[in-house]
Amino acid sequence: LYLCSKYIVQRVKEKMAANTLQANTYTLRITHLVGVMLFIVLTIFNVLIGLEIIGIDTAVLMWWLTLAIGFALEETIGNMVSWLMLLSNDKIKVGKSFKLLWAYNELVKVEEFNIRYTVMRTLYKQRLIIPNMELLRTPIESKAYEELLRGRFSISLARQWDINHTKKI
Repeated sequence: LYLCSKYIVQRVKEKMAANTLQANTYTLRITHLVGVMLFIVLTIFNVLIGLEIIGIDTAVLMWWLTLAIGFALEETIGNMVSWLMLLSNDKIKVGKSFKLLWAYNELVKVEEFNIRYTVMRTLYKQRLIIPNMELLRTPIESKAYEELLRGRFSISLARQWDINHTKKI
């Protein structure tokens, strides 16, 4: 079973490498990652088959394994569902600006949505990466913000100064 698993992983990696348009470090890393994940899954099946052959009931073990995987992937699955909710939200779109409240308290502009996180830029051109679940939990203040930030300031003048002349300056 071990040799069969190694052969299956090798064939999958060869197929993935053959189907890529260009081979670079990114595609090689993805191919390796998929190979490792597939080998782990096949090894788990091999252990379960071995335990069944010995005579050990694997139903409780499978229940425990399913529960553990479910808890391990809770955050990832939550971010994926949040990603779908963000894609259908009218207030948060790519290119829109809004203010994140609470702990962030930043004026941001959405650059891109990924399946696990959202990339935003602050006014100071800092890149802000927030997980999708946390972005949905954070309240936003949506206004019609322009590209340039407008501010207010006040000037106090003495009585002898001409107001119209000061406005021109």
